[in-house]
Amino acid sequence: MSRSRVVVLAALAALAAGAGVTSASAQADPLAKTVSIDLQDAHLANVLRMMADDTGLNVILDPAVDRKITLKLGSVTWRQFLDLSLRLYGLRADYQGNVVMIAPQESAAFRPLTPARAESPVETRMVQVRYADAKNLAAILERTVLSNDGAVSVDERTNTLILRDHPERIAEAIRVIGHE
Repeated sequence: MSRSRVVVLAALAALAAGAGVTSASAQADPLAKTVSIDLQDAHLANVLRMMADDTGLNVILDPAVDRKITLKLGSVTWRQFLDLSLRLYGLRADYQGNVVMIAPQESAAFRPLTPARAESPVETRMVQVRYADAKNLAAILERTVLSNDGAVSVDERTNTLILRDHPERIAEAIRVIGHE
């Protein structure tokens, strides 16, 4: 049996022995529980599964979270372990209730979702711009107002913005432009 497996099993046994003694903060935040971890060439995915078992959290791992980890930490919280491990490997965690999704920083899984996506359809509206350059405004709107579903085009001949997005985002863009 490998050293990391023995240490992980010993850590689980120690955690199980202390399972009856849980502080109020650990109940409110399962990652606040203090643990000591000693691992050598352990698969990070297996360690995160162990953390999930101990904390009661559900963990979803991107396939790219296939790394080995060696560490020795004494009296740290699961949150400290998780934050340090994720930072070391360029990973990120997204918390949604009792579910933690872990993937590389640049993963498409972390692109913001537009809440309005399911609630409202995308529409198109043309707005003629006065006293400003439509191309400059288009760049600003793309960076600040429009959702991931949105797009803006410019008709340079008429200095008109062609906005395509959810109605509430188009309304915000028009407010930023100074129309209405």
